[in-house]
Amino acid sequence: MGSGLTSRELLGLYRTMLRIRLFEEALENLIHRMVLPGFFHLSIGQEAVAAGVCLALRREDYVVSTHRCHGHCIAKGTPLRSVMAELLGRRDGCCRGKGGSMHLSCMEVGFVGGNGIVGANVPIATGIAYAIKYLGLGRVVVSFFGDGAVNTGAFHEGMNMASLWRLPVVFVCENNEYAISTHVSRSTSVREIAVRARAYGMPGVVVDGMDAVDVYRAAREAVERARGGGGPTLIEARGCRMVGSYVGDAQEYRPREEVEECRKRDPIPRMEELLASEGVIDEEGLKRIREEVEGEVRDAVDYALKSPFPRPEEALSDFMPGPPDLPYVSSPEEVGGDVREMSYREALNYTLREEMGRDPRIFLVGEDIGYHGGDFGVTKGLIHEFGEWRVRDTPISESGIIGVALGSSMLGLKPIAEIMFMDFIGVCMDQLMNQVAKLRYMYGGQVRTSLIVRTAYGAGIQAAAQHSQSLEALFTHIPGFRVVMPSTPFDARGLLKTAIRDENPVIFLEHKLLYDVKGPVPLTDYYVPLGKAAVRREGEDVTVVATGLMVYKALKVAERLKEEGVSVEVIDPRTLNPLDREAIAASAEKTGRLVVVQEAWPKCSFASEVVAIVAEELGGRLKGAARVTSLEVPTPFSPSMEEYVLPSEGRIIAAVKRLTRS
Repeated sequence: MGSGLTSRELLGLYRTMLRIRLFEEALENLIHRMVLPGFFHLSIGQEAVAAGVCLALRREDYVVSTHRCHGHCIAKGTPLRSVMAELLGRRDGCCRGKGGSMHLSCMEVGFVGGNGIVGANVPIATGIAYAIKYLGLGRVVVSFFGDGAVNTGAFHEGMNMASLWRLPVVFVCENNEYAISTHVSRSTSVREIAVRARAYGMPGVVVDGMDAVDVYRAAREAVERARGGGGPTLIEARGCRMVGSYVGDAQEYRPREEVEECRKRDPIPRMEELLASEGVIDEEGLKRIREEVEGEVRDAVDYALKSPFPRPEEALSDFMPGPPDLPYVSSPEEVGGDVREMSYREALNYTLREEMGRDPRIFLVGEDIGYHGGDFGVTKGLIHEFGEWRVRDTPISESGIIGVALGSSMLGLKPIAEIMFMDFIGVCMDQLMNQVAKLRYMYGGQVRTSLIVRTAYGAGIQAAAQHSQSLEALFTHIPGFRVVMPSTPFDARGLLKTAIRDENPVIFLEHKLLYDVKGPVPLTDYYVPLGKAAVRREGEDVTVVATGLMVYKALKVAERLKEEGVSVEVIDPRTLNPLDREAIAASAEKTGRLVVVQEAWPKCSFASEVVAIVAEELGGRLKGAARVTSLEVPTPFSPSMEEYVLPSEGRIIAAVKRLTRS
C-alpha cells in the first residue's frame, strides 16, 4: 500500500527533515569547537514531526514553539542563514542576537517564536487563534510542546479555552517519553496523552512521530478542521530523540538499549526507503539532494561567522517604544467642554464604552466581566452593546486570560484584560513576567505586546490577606511594563485613554476604595501623559509623595498640619513607570525633606525606589527622608487589626514632624 502522497509532498518532507538534521549536526560541530555561546537543545530524531506538521500549513499560518525550536523554525521556512546567525549571537540573526537558541522568531514566515518556559506557549497560541477568528483571517496556528508540558496549568487552561470557543488551533505534543530525565510513566497519570483531549471536547489523535507521512496526514486533517471552523485538535506524536535533552547530557537515565533502538527508527533512512519503494527518486537523486542541503548549511555557517556581533548599545533597542504623540493635559481646567461629576468607576466604564465604539480592535477579556460587569462593576452593560466576542467572559484561568491577551495582541488586536483582584496576579505571573514583558524584546521587535491589564488592589474592605495586597513593586521592578496608578476619576479616564494608545503592555492599577470617589470628568477627548506627576498641593517644608488612595490621606494630613504651621507639598506620581523623577526631585530639593506614603510593604518597594532616586539626585542637599507603609505582615481580616497595619494619617503626621523638627 502506497503512502497516498504526491512525489512533491514526499520530497518536501524529506528535504525539510534533512535540512533540520544537517543543520543541527553542524551546530553540534560548532559547539564542540567552542564557537557557539550559550546552551542548546537539539531535536535529532524528531524531524518528522516538524516536517509533517509544517507541510500541512500555509505560509500565512502561524507556529509557536518550545525551547527546542530549531526544527520547527526551519520547517516553517525561516532562512538557514538568519537562524544560524541568531544562534551565533550575530546582528544578522532572525532576532538580531537577542533571542538565541530557545527564542527564535521569524514573523515573516509565520514562525511566531520559541519559548523557554515549558507549556507557556499553549495559551499564547490560543490567543493567536482568538485573533484569527475575531478578524476572520482564515488562518491556523500550531502549538508544539513536549510531553512534559501536558502537566502544566497553562496547557490545560489553553486547551479548555480553545475548545470552548472553537478556535483554529492545532496542539502538537512531541512525546519522546522524557521531560529531561523524568520518564512519562513517572509524571503523567495516563499512558496515552491524546486521551486528555476528550476532557475538552476535541479530537485526540496518536501518530508515529518517526513517520513523517503519518504525521502529515494527521496534521493535514487537523488543520483543515481548524480552518473550516471545527475547532482544535490534539495530536500526540510518539517518537524518540536520538540525543539527550541538551548538548552535553550524558543520558544516564536512559538504558543504552533504548537509545540504540531509537536510532534504528531514524525517520530519515525510513523516508529514503519510502521514496525508493514508490519510485520517487533514485540513489543519485538522494545524493544530489543531500549535497544541495549540505551546501545550504555550509553557506549558513559561513554567513553567520562573517556576520558582525551587535554593538553593545544595541542591547537597548527593540524595547519599550516611546509614548504616543498626543495632545496631553494635566487637569480638568485644561480640557474645556462638557464636564460631568463622575465616580472613578463611572469614568472607567464611560471611557471603555467610548474607546470600544471607536476602535474595533479593542476587546475585553476576564472573569465575570460580561453579564456581571466585573466584581466592581467597571464593565457593566458593555456586553449588551458590543457582544460576547468583544466582552469575553472566561473560565477561572488567569494564565489563560493573559495568554489570550498576549497572543491576540501579536496579531494587532488591543486586548484589555481584567484580573479580578491583584492578589490573583501570582497565578499568571509567568505569562506576565516571562511572556508579556519579554517577547517583543527577545524576538528582536518582531511582535506587538500592546495590551492592558486592569486589576483592583489594596485593602480596607476586610477581605483579609489574599484579597488585599498592593503588589505594584513587582511590576515596577520588571523591565517591560508601564505601571499606572490613577487616584482621581479625571486621571482614571485620561490615563486609560493614553494607555490604550501606548504600544507597550500597561499594568493599570485601581484601588478598591477609589471606585466610589467622585470628581469632575470632561466628556470630550483628553489624554493624561504617562510619566507626568501631579502636584496635588503646594508646600514649602516637606514633600509627601503618595500613591493611589494614599493621596487622599496625604492631603488630609497636609490640611491638619497647616494649622500647626507646617507646609506640606503633596505629589501624586500617577504613573510608577515611567516615573516623573524630575518633578519629585525638584519638590524634594525645594523642601529639603521627603516622605513617601504607600499602602504596600516597605522592603524593596516603590517607596524605597523613590527615596533612593532622590538621594542620588540631591545627595547631601536632602535633609531627611522617611517611608510610611503597611506593616510587614499579611493584611488581617478584623477591622481593628487591618486599620492598625495600614498607613494611617497619624503615622504620616509623625513622619512629617520627625523630619521637620530635625
